[in-house]
Amino acid sequence: MMSLQASSWCKGLSGWILMLVLCGCSSRAEWSRVYEGYLPGTEPEHVSVTVVREALTGAPLAGVRVQQFMEDIDPRTRSAPFVTEAETDEFGLVSIAWKEEPRDSHWVFEKSGYAVERGYGAMADPHIDLHPGRTVHGQLLDPFGKAYARVGVELFLGCGHSPAVRRTTTDTEGRFHFRDIDPDMGMLWFPADRLEADYTDVLVGTQDRPFLIAPDPGRVVRGIVVDEKGKAMAGAVVRGRSVFRGPTAITAQDGTFRLPGLGMGKHFTVHGPGKGYAWINGTSVDAGRPLRIVVRPSEENDGRADWKTEETEARFKVVDTVSGAPVPDVSVYLHRPGDGRMFWADPSENACIQAPPGHYLLRVGDATESHASPPRPFTVRKGDKSEHRIIAQRRPKLELALKNLPDKDATLSLVLPQGVYPIHPGKSGPHHLPAEGVAALRVRAEGPMPLSSRRLRTEARPAR
Repeated sequence: MMSLQASSWCKGLSGWILMLVLCGCSSRAEWSRVYEGYLPGTEPEHVSVTVVREALTGAPLAGVRVQQFMEDIDPRTRSAPFVTEAETDEFGLVSIAWKEEPRDSHWVFEKSGYAVERGYGAMADPHIDLHPGRTVHGQLLDPFGKAYARVGVELFLGCGHSPAVRRTTTDTEGRFHFRDIDPDMGMLWFPADRLEADYTDVLVGTQDRPFLIAPDPGRVVRGIVVDEKGKAMAGAVVRGRSVFRGPTAITAQDGTFRLPGLGMGKHFTVHGPGKGYAWINGTSVDAGRPLRIVVRPSEENDGRADWKTEETEARFKVVDTVSGAPVPDVSVYLHRPGDGRMFWADPSENACIQAPPGHYLLRVGDATESHASPPRPFTVRKGDKSEHRIIAQRRPKLELALKNLPDKDATLSLVLPQGVYPIHPGKSGPHHLPAEGVAALRVRAEGPMPLSSRRLRTEARPAR
């Protein structure tokens, strides 16, 4: 009978020779042979050696798939580049030799029935223990509590640069599941049109009671990328920058792109095939119109190339559409469609905005302010001293009565297509609903699981 204690394999061994001794009833060795591979601690500098064991028994695990992915933080990189893979032998050992100078890498270890494991470094960890895996069930909802079907979901371990170790797609009820994982490890990633592409923790969920994910609202940004001469730029990388994984889009031959899952107010960057670079303020991309982004050779181009341009003053007075009375508590925005820049004035009865001369879209009212008006064209002219009168419509007022919150640390939020706004009962001022569209109230205790999400009728009673 063969008796091997994996935890003491390397003790007392020198060089790369492993002697396996088969013992019968007596203590006399019957036969031995030479192991031709490397052991942890005896390998050359360019070789990574790992022994993989079963965590519960310490027994070696054969047939474990080991993958190596390069660490790459270049913003043009969409995912960790795959390098190579191998399998553990009958003794749970695997060796991978570098063909170049060793660099930091992501190492993935997986075998059916065991939770996928990871490592990081120029060399893999010399010892890896695999624990029994579990199947975890989840359900993806849109920000207003409706199931979101046919969305790709990724599971990754470690930092945002690491590769996806599991991939799946939600079904018609927004449900998905992952096999052979540890629910206490890893993050989920799911770029989609109406969802903000952000990281979400994995929680324990069963088929009968899946854990729920209700992300914040996101949007789709469309546009065209050109160089300084106005020529369409193909192959440019357009990427959200709030988290490393993106979202990401690649421009087509005609320079156009479609970037899904950008969070409200989140900025993004454009990297040309060469050194070209552009930075776009996501707060300004609210009008939903295609952008025209100019990528310049300088890596310092952060979208502010014309900030030294002389600005002029634009003055506004917002009045109620029914009474004609001044409205002092709303913001005024000037959005430049070409590059997404935004200029604004804080709530005031007489708003004043400093902006370069040019063509803009004028918008009144933040998502929860009392009045709003739809975007309309506006031209800022040098030397214009006149005051522009803007008619805005009053929004319905949100009235709340909170009873029996499930947790003292629970948070209440107003969810609108424009974003999520925290509500602090007794502290925050009145909130208002958009004149049309959808809205919801969300109550959360902790993590990504909403305790309740209630849709609101936007034809709410008018403000008193």
